[in-house]
Amino acid sequence: MDFDLRTLNAISGLLNIAMGLVLFGMRQSLRQPVGGMGWWAGAPLLCLGSTLLYGLDGRLPAGALVLGANGLLLAGAIFFYFGSLAYYGQRLPWVRQLLLGLATLGALAWFFWVWPDYRLRVAIFTTALASAVLVHAHLLWRRGRGFAAGFTL
Repeated sequence: MDFDLRTLNAISGLLNIAMGLVLFGMRQSLRQPVGGMGWWAGAPLLCLGSTLLYGLDGRLPAGALVLGANGLLLAGAIFFYFGSLAYYGQRLPWVRQLLLGLATLGALAWFFWVWPDYRLRVAIFTTALASAVLVHAHLLWRRGRGFAAGFTL
């Protein structure tokens, strides 16, 4: 049996649609607002945009994939983090996360158009994505209680 990356991408997209719609539906139906729910609902939809662009590999200019798909995936990870920050009543670090995103996209653009190096782009993007996920995990480790925080962590 072969591993089909496009099928995995399609499944990821469908899961993102389902999760985003469920969270937006929950946000609308709750009697009392839950801090962060809007961020959490928007995050998988950004990830969906990323998977859609990744799925168009070979059909769109490669630069659109490098910046668009990776930018949307990084934004999705940051939205998940912002949702948890809002849930715990923490201040959102807009400037720091914006600088992370812009620096990452700038480096990806540099190593795509100016000094093409696929390995460096992968290293840069995975480092940026890992830092967004790890800072979120640290927040959940520090502030999270109960099954939901533990499961997410």
